Amino acid sequence: MTAVNAAFVVFLLCAAASRWLISRSMGSLTVEQKALIVDASANRRPWFFIVLAALVAGWTFAFGHIHNKHLALIGFIIILVLVGILSSAARVRRLSRMGLPPPYLRSLRASLSLIVFGLLFMVAMMIYSEWPHHVH
Repeated sequence: MTAVNAAFVVFLLCAAASRWLISRSMGSLTVEQKALIVDASANRRPWFFIVLAALVAGWTFAFGHIHNKHLALIGFIIILVLVGILSSAARVRRLSRMGLPPPYLRSLRASLSLIVFGLLFMVAMMIYSEWPHHVH
């Protein structure tokens, strides 16, 4: 099994654990609290996907003009991860303002942290596998 395959398995396990945490914590909410969460999701603007599309478009355009592609790739991935973390933090902040129970918010933070960890680990292994290895 390659490092990328193992990292993908770790990511999927993190995603499954994240989903399990959220499902379990949703069971402790009242119907009204669940409705608040659904309403908040429906009213959310798709800014994350717009920013993501702009970054990918910029990256696609600029990639041909960048000399050190490996460092540029790392910078691009760091920007994407930061955008994802900021989006997650905004979601937690928005839901925190709704007066949801602290155990649910802790589960939400843990769930999002698992996803970010799994994604970071998978991307790190993808970069590592493509990085030129010098054997001395």
